[in-house]
Amino acid sequence: MLRFLVADDYEIVRRGLKQILVEEFPDVEVIEATNTSDLLEKALNGHWDFIITDIVMPGGNGLDAMKRIKLHRASLPILVISTYPEEQYSSYVITLGADGYLTKNTLPEQFTDAVHHILSGKKYISKDLLSGSEQNNLS
Repeated sequence: MLRFLVADDYEIVRRGLKQILVEEFPDVEVIEATNTSDLLEKALNGHWDFIITDIVMPGGNGLDAMKRIKLHRASLPILVISTYPEEQYSSYVITLGADGYLTKNTLPEQFTDAVHHILSGKKYISKDLLSGSEQNNLS
């Protein structure tokens, strides 16, 4: 069973991501975090296969939380999903330790592609930001 932790302060976003994950993965458990302190508490005290987090949530910065999580669990895959433009934030977020970055206007198919890509051990940047034949083949 895959265990996902989804952190976002908007319930509609958490529910949408959870629904997509449940449809994509037959044996999945999705737990929600509603703010940064909830994310940190659950991430550091539970066993997770994957974390999806927003950048801006009540209780602190999601990127700071991600860096803290990575200090304790460096190999734990983290996908950041936000409203901020991908061309301005994706490289920065990945440099800080994320395994991928998507905007919230991403299609469900691209979201699941990103999750599969990251689960396979690779970093994810959308095809729109990559040029040449090496699209989505970061290591």
